[in-house]
Amino acid sequence: MILRLVVALSILSGPPLAGQQWRPGISVDASWDTRTVVGDIRDRELVMATIEFTRPLLTTGRIAMRYVVAATPLAVVASPRAKESNRPDCVGVCPFSGVWSGWDKRYGAGVAPLGVQLELRVARSLAITGAAHGGALWFGRSVPVDGAGRVAFEARLSAGAAVTVPVLGRLRGGYGLLHLSNAGLAARNPGLNAHLWFLGWSP
Repeated sequence: MILRLVVALSILSGPPLAGQQWRPGISVDASWDTRTVVGDIRDRELVMATIEFTRPLLTTGRIAMRYVVAATPLAVVASPRAKESNRPDCVGVCPFSGVWSGWDKRYGAGVAPLGVQLELRVARSLAITGAAHGGALWFGRSVPVDGAGRVAFEARLSAGAAVTVPVLGRLRGGYGLLHLSNAGLAARNPGLNAHLWFLGWSP
């Protein structure tokens, strides 16, 4: 379903200009440290798998601006379980279940149709990148705490580097800040803010 949304968005955006095709990519984003900016959530860990498509908007000299649409087929928010809790860690298909054994895990997926990426090419095969994304994630249970609702709006800022390697393709890595919030649509809205590290690849 999410991939269908990505395809639909690419069709609605119109045919690409000459030489300005969509470029696919994948990334894995992980956080081992949530921090308090808005709210009081500090003990969560997060993993996200992302599929993204970028398309040039503007290119001038060494600087390029791209539109980005991303889909997240898997997002996992984990937190320590209370010792007295009898609730199972997870029900059904449970990726990463061995990583957080004994932790409470909440699974979701989503799409981020609002994204822009800036790139500064500093060498033939090396570029510095920065990006901003906006979207939403849907979880099977309330995130980041009970009563906060299953829908979380996502805002992300990131920066990193991209290296083009012959045969392998384009490798990316960097750091970002992620904010998840239900925008006040549920009874509780503590918000979740995370330091996010990512690794990605594109052909």
